[in-house]
Amino acid sequence: MNRYARADGPVVRRYWRRREGSGNGTLLVLLAIVALVMFHNSAASTANQPGTAPRPASTAVYPVVLPGAHTVPPVRPEPSVSYPIPWDRKK
Repeated sequence: MNRYARADGPVVRRYWRRREGSGNGTLLVLLAIVALVMFHNSAASTANQPGTAPRPASTAVYPVVLPGAHTVPPVRPEPSVSYPIPWDRKK
């Protein structure tokens, strides 16, 4: 709130007021965010020290060969019904 004068004369200096209904929930959320940032920074600084964590490496072998993939015969489509279906139904 900016500085203003009341109707009866006294001058009210500038002050800040929380939004109505914000309560302590806003404070708790802000403290949680600050704690997460501090924890992330401390975890990142310890991970960069040599000898503390192994470096990721690729363990994949290319080309990928699936054993038995070529020995299974392909599945042949089968009709869902065994009787003839009359497609010309205009009669």
